[in-house]
Amino acid sequence: MEKQKLLDIARRSMDAFNARDWNRFGEVLSPNAVYDEIGTGRRVTGRDSVVDLTRGWSVAFPDLKGTIDHSVASDDYVLCEVTYKGTQDGELKAPSGSVAPSHKPVTTRCVQSFHVADGHVVEMRNYFDMLHVLQAVNALPSKTT
Repeated sequence: MEKQKLLDIARRSMDAFNARDWNRFGEVLSPNAVYDEIGTGRRVTGRDSVVDLTRGWSVAFPDLKGTIDHSVASDDYVLCEVTYKGTQDGELKAPSGSVAPSHKPVTTRCVQSFHVADGHVVEMRNYFDMLHVLQAVNALPSKTT
């Protein structure tokens, strides 16, 4: 697939997330898409499951927005460096349990990997530092220097 088309798929995914347009977000996914969230250990299969898991982040952080800072495409893959910013005004489902709203702002960076086939995302991986997120919302003590 052409590099620009691959990059457009990643951008459409981010734009749909930022708009909370879950139908449009699901349209970039294959029916059997796999989402692997390295920071939490969650892995789901199927378009609806990926959309539901992703929607959970917007419940915890209603104003959460992602910005693609850099991206590169090759063959059938896209890698994006992303900065997410939002305020934890909702319940956050974390690996260790739920975290009550802290009303704290969070800025975190991640790398998202998209494997694309036939114009749809068949696998998405999200690499981010969950420890940083939990510290930012005061669910864990901050690291000392």
